Order: sequence, then structure tokens, then C-alpha cells
Amino acid sequence: MEGPPRRAGRRGLRARDMQPVSRRTGAALAGGIAGAVALAVLLVVGWFLSQRLWPDSLVAMIIVLVIFGAFGLYAGWLLGMVVFSAVRGGEVEG
Repeated sequence: MEGPPRRAGRRGLRARDMQPVSRRTGAALAGGIAGAVALAVLLVVGWFLSQRLWPDSLVAMIIVLVIFGAFGLYAGWLLGMVVFSAVRGGEVEG
């Protein structure tokens, strides 16, 4: 039989409750970095495409960057969620 749960710190959190918070924080950081990298890659691809096809057109560059930026945001969100879920893992049984 176990006794009452031990308190960790002033907030009354149990010691085993502290670990998933740090795992979630690390997963959020990794997911955010992965999403930012996906966005940056698609923006650079869009910039290269606009420079290759229309080197002197500012309007074409803006349109291509807006389109690739939108795709980059979506791809970054998807990749960030996948990385977040992979790093966080399943629920920890106590």
C-alpha cells in the first residue's frame, strides 16, 4: 500500500507529473523549429523560382512568394504537428 503522494515544490505537484511537462516543452520546441524550417525552405524555393522565371518583375515575385508562403505555412504546420507528436510520444503510465 502506498502512502499519500509526495509533494514537489509549493504547487503540490507530484514528482512524476513534472516529466511530461518538459517532454511537451521539448516537443513544442522541436515542432516549432521543424515548421519554421519547412516554411523557410518553401519561401526560398519560391524566391528562386521567381528569380529564374521573372528576374525583373517585383509583382511576379510577390505573387509567387505569397503562394509559396501559404503552402509553406500549411506544410510547416503539418510537419510541426508530426514532429511534436513523435517527440512527445504516448501517455506516460504512472
